[in-house]
Amino acid sequence: MVMEVRVRESSVVKPAEETPKVCLWTSNFDQLCVVHAQAVYFYKPPESTDDGFSSSSGDFFNSTVLKYGLSKALVTYYPVAGRLKRNESGRAEIHCTGEGAIFIEAETDSFMKDLGEFTPNEQLAPLFPRIDYSDNDISSYPPFLVQVTHFKCGGVCLSTALSHILVDGVAGINFINTWSDLCRGVEHIKKPLPYFDRTLLRARDPPKVYFSHIEYKLPSVDLPTTSPLPKIAIVKLNLSTLQANQLKSKCNNYQYRRFSSYEVMAGHIWRCLCIARELKDDEETTISIPLDCRSRARPPLPDGYFGNAIFDNTVRALSGDIVSKPLGYTVNLIHETFRSSGNNEYLRSAIDYLELNPSIRTIAKGKGCNFRLPTWVRLPLYEADFGWGKPIYVGPGVNKFLGRTFLIPNPAESDGGVCLIIPLESEYQMNIFKKVFYDI
Repeated sequence: MVMEVRVRESSVVKPAEETPKVCLWTSNFDQLCVVHAQAVYFYKPPESTDDGFSSSSGDFFNSTVLKYGLSKALVTYYPVAGRLKRNESGRAEIHCTGEGAIFIEAETDSFMKDLGEFTPNEQLAPLFPRIDYSDNDISSYPPFLVQVTHFKCGGVCLSTALSHILVDGVAGINFINTWSDLCRGVEHIKKPLPYFDRTLLRARDPPKVYFSHIEYKLPSVDLPTTSPLPKIAIVKLNLSTLQANQLKSKCNNYQYRRFSSYEVMAGHIWRCLCIARELKDDEETTISIPLDCRSRARPPLPDGYFGNAIFDNTVRALSGDIVSKPLGYTVNLIHETFRSSGNNEYLRSAIDYLELNPSIRTIAKGKGCNFRLPTWVRLPLYEADFGWGKPIYVGPGVNKFLGRTFLIPNPAESDGGVCLIIPLESEYQMNIFKKVFYDI
């Protein structure tokens, strides 16, 4: 049953002070994704009882406090209060106009526990601001929208939609956590101040592409769509710290290498997907791995860089090799790709390739188990304390795309480990995937 959510009020929150009125240039990485990045935060009132009800006062997630904190955050992060436009050549620009963000207050008669494990399927859709992408005009919607939904049990869902043209995950989380700090009265911003100059990732003149296969290693992009989406099976699977260590022990002696936890998890997921999708042995498959270039660029990008600093590495292999050979073989493929192309020269070549091919905007829809595996594990997601405690769960918004897979951290009070969010084409495939995923 679809949850019914009623909007109480929708308002515009503007910066608390006058902000610079400037136009910001955007990099080639910023051009790749025109949709909003969505995240969802669930909060449980401190006084919640065993039956799910709360005896807390109406001050829990008080909108006045939230709006005031947001107005202060928009002074420091003033591009978020601006609007997006395209110039004569079609390039997206950020016009810092101070027009503000959209703040939506809503309520539902549903209980938070009705959402189970908060799996990011269509059940979460009513909790997010609605954005109409039908005319494909980026100037028709604001860069940042937030919806605060109060449940009958007293719990709250705070969902955010932040334009991916503006930020990647690192920059977006810094903004959200600054907002939460200001709501708690923390006036001194502990995080690095945002750095808005994106020309550090400008293409070279003339562009120089040193890798002939660079086109296979560009970030995967989702375009907004209004057409009906195929029904996909989405599941959240927890992997404990013990299970993750068992996986690492399986392959850390492969060719006398030691691999990172991410490399091992990525290899394991890749193998499970090949099995679940019952691919032929000679079928080529790919995994696309986002890399943060902040520390890989030369010179490194400044702390607080506020923009997209992610570029992708794509690893290719035959399904038969992935399934039949030891896990260490697959993990080593990922490790070698990191080692050989996670550097400044590859980064600059990727930027230059996009300069020469500006029309690239869509994810390649191929067969096999092509998927992308961003990780939120190291992001400080659970630091978003707006004054009423830390969230009990943080995760991505509704997943509408096959191939979009996430690794996210479990809450601090849990037994650790990571959580995998993965979509597949059918329950049949999902059942196979679960079986091999836990066969460690």
